[in-house]
Amino acid sequence: MLHHSILETLPRELQKEAVESIKVMRFPPGQILFRAGEHCKGLPLMLSGAVKVQMTGVSGNSIVLYRMGADDICTLSIGCLMTGYEYRAEAFVEEASEAAMVPRGLFDRLMDQSAAFRRMDERLED
Repeated sequence: MLHHSILETLPRELQKEAVESIKVMRFPPGQILFRAGEHCKGLPLMLSGAVKVQMTGVSGNSIVLYRMGADDICTLSIGCLMTGYEYRAEAFVEEASEAAMVPRGLFDRLMDQSAAFRRMDERLED
């Protein structure tokens, strides 16, 4: 069974659809989840591991924006999915990780049909 706190906020019918649609992906240390300039294909819900999201400037220097661990949500992906903009940073796997990838179509349905999912920004404040 797939466990992430954001999924537990969904009504049963949407939970069932989400579990059937979401693909759990495994990433080894050193893998890049996404790069600046790429289009967002879905929302990663972290199940385990550690991922660093960073921006690299023209000078080549990088700045860490945030890190994700178990039960975290990729805030950059939320913004990209909602606006249609490309990523402006990259996500680098620091420790072997698992993420439940919410495809774009499901993300749109959840935003449309679930007030709790739309309020995930409140969860990010914790």
